[in-house]
Amino acid sequence: MKLIWYVDDHAEFRNSLHLDLEAKLPGCAVRTFVTGEQMLATLDSCDVRPFVIIADELMEGISGFGLYKMLCERGIEVPFIIVSTDETAIQRFAATGVTALPKPDNLKFNTCDFVARLGSIMDVMEIRKEIKETITPLQQDMTEIKEWIRETRSVDVLKQISNFMDNCSKQPLLKFLVVPLLLISVSIIAGFFKAKGWLK
Repeated sequence: MKLIWYVDDHAEFRNSLHLDLEAKLPGCAVRTFVTGEQMLATLDSCDVRPFVIIADELMEGISGFGLYKMLCERGIEVPFIIVSTDETAIQRFAATGVTALPKPDNLKFNTCDFVARLGSIMDVMEIRKEIKETITPLQQDMTEIKEWIRETRSVDVLKQISNFMDNCSKQPLLKFLVVPLLLISVSIIAGFFKAKGWLK
């Protein structure tokens, strides 16, 4: 069940959209809030996180964009959509990377197109979520593998150098000839490992 939180101080539109969303988006449950402050208080008092938060831009108290910024400052990662009747504002939000939708501004509240567009956006959000959930474990695995390779290669190189030095110590003449070359080789190898990120 996808939980949608909708914040709008316009009672008629809020109630109309609530009914349309639950009727036309199967598998979704809608919870509405009159103000951003009310939504934040609910978010702070419960462990449940919505699938998406939709907020009107022009509201009493916290604006839609103000609410979005507050969530970002708190480190709360929830997909966020701003709705506005101002086309210029929508373009401005889009330029900052915030998803925005035009809000119907007529008294009949014909929300069919709005709900259809919202459904499409939520489908994309679902795909992004699934991709993120798939990629994150892979990134963690790659980090662990990279660390293992770095440690393994470092240990192997140190063992080989130690064995070589032991052999050289048994042959003084060879020691004086080879050690300078060995030190140069170690520097080159260390530089290579650092370039690859295997050594810090």
